[in-house]
Amino acid sequence: MAGNQVSARMEGDMYQGMFFWRHASFLLNPTSKVCQVDLEHDAASHVDDIAVFYDAPGKMDCGKFIQAEHFQIKYHVDRTKQYSSDALLDPTFINAKTSLLQRSRRAYDALNSAGRSGFTLGLASNGTWDSSDHLGPSFRESDGRLPADFFTDSSGGRLGQIREKWRVHLGFNDDSAFQAFLRSLRVKCDYFGRRDFQELVDLSLQQNGLLPYSKDGRGSLYESLILRFITDGTRSFSRESFRQMCQSEGLLNTASGTTPRQPSIGIRSFMRFAERMEDDCDPFVCLGALFEGRYPRASTGWDTHITSKVVDFFANPLLRAELRRTGHHLHLDCHSSLALLAGYELDRKSGASVWPIQKGIVPSAWTPTGVTDPSWAWNVSTIFEGGAGDNLGLALSATHDIQKDVAGHLDRHREMFRKVVSLTVNTGNGPLSIRSADHAVKLADEAMQSIRNLRQTCGGSTLHLWCAAPNALLFYLGQHREALGDLQLYEFDFSGAKGGGYSSSIRLPYGSTK
Repeated sequence: MAGNQVSARMEGDMYQGMFFWRHASFLLNPTSKVCQVDLEHDAASHVDDIAVFYDAPGKMDCGKFIQAEHFQIKYHVDRTKQYSSDALLDPTFINAKTSLLQRSRRAYDALNSAGRSGFTLGLASNGTWDSSDHLGPSFRESDGRLPADFFTDSSGGRLGQIREKWRVHLGFNDDSAFQAFLRSLRVKCDYFGRRDFQELVDLSLQQNGLLPYSKDGRGSLYESLILRFITDGTRSFSRESFRQMCQSEGLLNTASGTTPRQPSIGIRSFMRFAERMEDDCDPFVCLGALFEGRYPRASTGWDTHITSKVVDFFANPLLRAELRRTGHHLHLDCHSSLALLAGYELDRKSGASVWPIQKGIVPSAWTPTGVTDPSWAWNVSTIFEGGAGDNLGLALSATHDIQKDVAGHLDRHREMFRKVVSLTVNTGNGPLSIRSADHAVKLADEAMQSIRNLRQTCGGSTLHLWCAAPNALLFYLGQHREALGDLQLYEFDFSGAKGGGYSSSIRLPYGSTK
């Protein structure tokens, strides 16, 4: 085997190993539903790198329970070749005799023949998806599922043509069987690079009572154990056998002073690939069944279904009493509108001690310390004024500049508005533009002051709010409940699957008919 092939195989083995350790660590978590993790699970040939099994009734997956997730791990040292709808059909793309989709079908048929049900087949890769491929925007969604349009698009449509090409390639004659197979697929390209993924693995190991992967050269021990498991046939771990193995290898973190896991609650409106909010939270509200990817299902309304479910969750008197009694973290795997709604329901007068978890490579709790910096501010400008309408608008740009997108929205709805103001964070747009919880709180307070000034100088009725900001900042903005007044929120069509641009989401106060 050539040197570069050996190197690629070793990199792939290390990536597979880290994927295993991250999921297996939850076997030590008494609140986790993970009950078994396998390496190279024989029952699902070719999608057998990692298999994760759950206690009954299973893991909630967009309104349905699944009992197992099977993963194929593809690590690419050379990332010049990109995934596409055609690459999934091409055996030469993976230097094999069968394509990735054919391998997935073989695993699917084998699991069904063995009487298994309620499973998914996932491909996790650091490779990227070809941006010119029509399926790319769909597979870039958080959970890696195919979109609803893939199943309903006409055979002559862009997605329909891909679907029919796949059907012929896989030899499906029965449409219901073909759709069932497609619904089991999960594809996640551009998954964490090895260095970034290692940070996430470290977090999972330490949260679940194991020594970190990256310190004191310990990664080599974790890696050598994976090789040993594969060669000696020790490939399946239950809760007890995994704990015993970790104890015998000296991997358990027995240091005194280890702090217990912070009580946590959460909102989930979209699934993240290979993630389980159940392992991070105690109670949480799952809205996955109300969405298709990032978009509400045709039968779902933001106010009639989605908002009401979140409001009911936070209205539970037992939960509110617990949030007043004990500090909690809040996981926000959700749309920005729901992050603001969470703050709205847990406003500053609620007495709740809740601190949002800000997502990143390594998620962290954004708990304010009271430290502030006078340089933290918004740059204020006017997008539009002098209109005859009765509505006001505010555009918040932190993670990226949305002024052009908002201007495009106004081109279609200008007659509604009196004035629209833009706030752009002065540290520069980007994922790290908001540096801390204190930074987020100060900007939320200043945004609230801009809303007051806008209402005082222009009057108006409803404020329309467009945002590109961390969910933690929107949570803190929502906590200004009484001062926000009548509010209309929006979500942006990032993938372009719905034509691009903004669409209205939540209306506050809840139940308002204005």
